[in-house]
Amino acid sequence: MGRRKGEFTFSPYYVAGQLVAEGRAADLIPEPGAGLMTSSSPPFLDNFRRYFFPDATFGTGWIYLPGYAWLFRPLAGMAFPAAARVWLLINALLAAGAVALLAWARPWRGDPRCRLWRLAWIIFFGLTFQPVLDNMWHGNISGLILFAFCGSYLLLRRGA
Repeated sequence: MGRRKGEFTFSPYYVAGQLVAEGRAADLIPEPGAGLMTSSSPPFLDNFRRYFFPDATFGTGWIYLPGYAWLFRPLAGMAFPAAARVWLLINALLAAGAVALLAWARPWRGDPRCRLWRLAWIIFFGLTFQPVLDNMWHGNISGLILFAFCGSYLLLRRGA
């Protein structure tokens, strides 16, 4: 059973994808009074108990608009540990893609001898930036949001 922090946070995303796959998107809305991050309603609690804490009275719930659950629909058919690892890989690719988009948005126009060093610093700071590392650790969708913002910045810089 996986008990890593990234899998812990990925749990509600996985369940949301399963609910969409089963045609039960209405279950994404938490019960009144359950709060945003905790939910005592199944199936979130069932998944949380199965993989993390069997005696828990609440687990992690869905805090996003129901439409975001469609992002996780393709992972719904996988076993939970495999889906969590695929999502980690997707987040890693999104983080690297965001850094690449920033590098393309700000092309080097200075001394050609410094171009490689500049690119190395962009990569280093981009991939060691604490919010990027937190995203990798927690498995949130903020990597997708960062990638979208960096893509928007690139388009803005190019006048598109």
